[in-house]
Amino acid sequence: MRIALVFFIVVSCAREEISWGPVTYFEESPEARAGSAMLPPRGGAGCAEVVVVAQGEARYAAWWEVGEGGSSVLMLAGSSDGGTHWDTPIVADQRDAGGLRCARPLPSLFADSASEYLHLTYHLSPQGSPGVYFTHSMKASALGTSGEGVLHMPVAVIHGERPVRSSVAGRGDTVVVAFEDPNSRKPRVLLALSTGAGHAFTTYDAVSPTGAAASSPRVSLDGRSVIVRWQEEITAGSYRAASRSGRLR
Repeated sequence: MRIALVFFIVVSCAREEISWGPVTYFEESPEARAGSAMLPPRGGAGCAEVVVVAQGEARYAAWWEVGEGGSSVLMLAGSSDGGTHWDTPIVADQRDAGGLRCARPLPSLFADSASEYLHLTYHLSPQGSPGVYFTHSMKASALGTSGEGVLHMPVAVIHGERPVRSSVAGRGDTVVVAFEDPNSRKPRVLLALSTGAGHAFTTYDAVSPTGAAASSPRVSLDGRSVIVRWQEEITAGSYRAASRSGRLR
């Protein structure tokens, strides 16, 4: 795995804020699942579930494989013809020491058609620093090659022991990550913001209402408008869909 080291100077600046609207509730429609013909071939170590995103005719897929000692190895692959043929998978992150094998939550992928960035978030447990991590390629079509296609060094969005689900979206150098809080007793959904292409995340907002047990976040970004969706537990085993819109200021 080739990883690009990015060096940058942190400059003091005004904190980017998000103006949030009220939480709304609605009936959730089932998500479309990727057909098996679109999935990349995986060996015996590959876990069953795969996340696939599209960027025009291109497809990108991420999944976990079982590594040494039962660790979770994050794999990534691309296809230029709608999933008919796949490039050789690359290792996106193999630092895990958590021993969860295939039980780790699925990663999240986002392919930005405006910039050709490919964003990836996931929960991992490297020795001494578990948490939600972010990495990306700045040229998805050259994924895994030298230059712009290499994956950047992973950045910690938030540290926390409990494995959680996340969702990522971006538009140019603006990146948003919605995630289940790995440190709260009651599940809740938080949002992290980067205006520097994901090289650092500086803003954390609680999106779900206080007291609600919120999980399974999904985030989208349209210009300066952010929408976060999640599910909320009403009673044991009973859920409703929730949504909240915000605007970057």
